[in-house]
Parts: sequence; structure tokens; C-alpha cells
Amino acid sequence: MNANTNPLNQGQQAAADAFFAFLFDENQKEFIISGAAGVGKTFLMSHMIDTVMPRYHEMCRLIGTEAAYDDVVMCATTNKAAEVLAQATRRPTSTRCSRSCAPPVRLPI
Repeated sequence: MNANTNPLNQGQQAAADAFFAFLFDENQKEFIISGAAGVGKTFLMSHMIDTVMPRYHEMCRLIGTEAAYDDVVMCATTNKAAEVLAQATRRPTSTRCSRSCAPPVRLPI
């Protein structure tokens, strides 16, 4: 077995950590990930949904607070990107402008 059990690279881990902090920040309502093709955005989204969200719910349970978020809404900038993200994560995805045309926050990954 590989000694490095973290499947994320350094940038992905920073984004996952930022997402976890975002979940507890009442002042934030939107978390946007962007990056060039092939940097691991889709893999990161799967990790956030499958690993970070359950960790968030467990932390809420442990500290005795109700979780503010039950699910993740995924949006992409193009129909093709939305299709790829939906196929990879097996979850619904829409285009960003069908949800909101706010400019994305840049996270290096």
C-alpha cells in the first residue's frame, strides 16, 4: 500500500480544506472552483461530495449543531463541462449561467 493515502495533490487539498471551512462560514453562500483543463477539478468535486460533506455532517453532529448544507449543487461554465462533471460524479450538474452569472472566485489547483 502507498504510504501517501491522500488522493489529492497540494492544490486540491487546499481547495478541499477551504471548502470544509466554507461550510461553517455563515457569511458565505457560494464556493466556486475553477482551473485549466486536466488539473483535477472533477476529481476534487467527487472528493468534496464523497469525503468532505460526510466529514462536515459528522463534525456538525459532534459539536451539536444542525448542518446548514445537505447537498452540493454543481455548475459548469459550458454544457460539455457540465456533462463531463455529471458523468464523472454521477450527480446532476447544470451550466453556471443557468444558476447565476456571478464571476467565479479563482482557486489555484
